Amino acid sequence: MIRFIYPLFMTFVIGQRLIETYSLPKRKGGEIYQPHTLTVLTLLHLACMIGSIVEFYGLARHRGIVLSVSALGFVLYMGALLLRNWAKYTLGQFWSLQVEILPGHRIIREGPYQFVRHPAYTAIMMEIIGIPLVANAYWTFIFFSIPYLFVLIWRVRVEERALARVAGSSYVRFQQEVPQFLPFFPLRQFRDVRSSSEPVQSENIDSAENKKS
Repeated sequence: MIRFIYPLFMTFVIGQRLIETYSLPKRKGGEIYQPHTLTVLTLLHLACMIGSIVEFYGLARHRGIVLSVSALGFVLYMGALLLRNWAKYTLGQFWSLQVEILPGHRIIREGPYQFVRHPAYTAIMMEIIGIPLVANAYWTFIFFSIPYLFVLIWRVRVEERALARVAGSSYVRFQQEVPQFLPFFPLRQFRDVRSSSEPVQSENIDSAENKKS
């Protein structure tokens, strides 16, 4: 059964990514921080998808597919898709794939942003773990998903510092009051904030995230 479902699943995953990438709202660009992070994440995401497919057809089927692992991966992916779209809808025209600061931003605390500061990043973590699990692609998870998570955490640090510099104390309050990725995780904030002004905020995803993201 899984060998018939898996091609449909991966077709959906790839199609959804292409649609999202090429359906971004048209608007004037803002200030972009370290754009190479998006390039690195995109390459690792592509490698994760290709590696999962190769491992599924080359290794996983021969050693046997554990359906409970595939089911867990599928649940993670679908949960990620829902959370990501919720964050995207909340941000509206300010959604961005870059770490991008747009004019007229404000701190968004509605929707998923009332629970975590980076819901789109939470979603992409779930997705990058879920895709190889569906295929039981454990080597892909080790060599591509784990490095992706490290790069993503680095990108979050870049974004948080950029937002703190731009939004000042209003973003620092947001850091103090709302967890980064999971509602039940201890709060964490960056302490090297030098700006105390309170203009606007953004946060993006893959991500700019906050009505600016």
